[in-house]
Amino acid sequence: MTAAPRDDAVARLHAGPVVDMVTNLVTEGVPGWADDCLAGGVDLVCQSIDPTWRHSAHVRPYLDVMPDAATAFRTLAWLRAAVARDDRLLLAQDVPADVERARASGRLAVMAHSQTSTQFGMDLDLVHELHAAGLRMTGLAYNLRTPAADGCVEETDAGLSRFGRRLVEECNDAGLVVDGSHAGVRSTLDAIEVSGRPVVFSHNGCRALYDHPRNLTDEQLRACAARGGVVGVVAVPAFLAGTARIPLSVLGDHVLHAVDVAGAEHVGLGLDWFWGFEAYAAHAWPDVDPAAGGGTRRPRDVGDLLWDPQHLPPPGAVLAVDDLPTPARLPALTRHLLDRGLSEAELALVLGGSWLRVLGAWSA
Repeated sequence: MTAAPRDDAVARLHAGPVVDMVTNLVTEGVPGWADDCLAGGVDLVCQSIDPTWRHSAHVRPYLDVMPDAATAFRTLAWLRAAVARDDRLLLAQDVPADVERARASGRLAVMAHSQTSTQFGMDLDLVHELHAAGLRMTGLAYNLRTPAADGCVEETDAGLSRFGRRLVEECNDAGLVVDGSHAGVRSTLDAIEVSGRPVVFSHNGCRALYDHPRNLTDEQLRACAARGGVVGVVAVPAFLAGTARIPLSVLGDHVLHAVDVAGAEHVGLGLDWFWGFEAYAAHAWPDVDPAAGGGTRRPRDVGDLLWDPQHLPPPGAVLAVDDLPTPARLPALTRHLLDRGLSEAELALVLGGSWLRVLGAWSA
């Protein structure tokens, strides 16, 4: 295929729906993030309800990924207000209808997501209350064990608890999408079995290509697909290759493996843009906790509890995917995947169609 037809194919694909899970760029206050998404043709992003800087700077940093109910409600209120005052954005409450509204008006839809389930405590009524407050997707555990599930770095891999099974059922009742990212293998397989709606993995790599606890086994990929779910392929280099920088081809490898195992209709994007990426690193949250006593500035370190050292790049390293510095360059990934043999029909699913199908199944 000559360059012009290939460019035409990329343009057609990015004129259609494009969905990317997950980001923290909204709460991190990174300037230019929305313009980057819109420039790349993105129509819907899923923003995690990690507390904003002003909410979490004076507490232990683990609160960022393990919010309680009060923190979740407060951050959702902050997110609703931030979206409401930005005329480029639209809060996605009913997908895919709100995505179509955003596309028709040239805006970016933003959907609220939690990477764990600690915001529910042991109170299943909070599933409905947080859904009413705007939450539309929830994880089960962020790496560590919660009352619901084992996380992906726990040695036990014990699966869902009795409470966790009830939580999945309650999420089904409320229409709150269940996300297996960051949870343990057994926990995710249990959730897929218990759930009456498709369980998703918002941002993961493939363990067959790189053995990392954040990556999915082929068994998980097949189980997710068998029940109609979607796997969002992450772009974090440490998860995909164990380094801070990767060529675009490594990300392509993981997308293609997921498509080969699960099928394009069960694969999407979950690039996970956050302050650690090179283009945004200068605008990061403070990397220290100014609340430490005696004038000492304690590092905001999540490595000692949430990760083993070998699973992260060296301290201070910034992350980069060559040719994909920001979401604005997303067409480069589309072109790369076309060059490697994905059809336009398959890419239309990977770029957005798969996500919109599943999100619609939870909205119904």
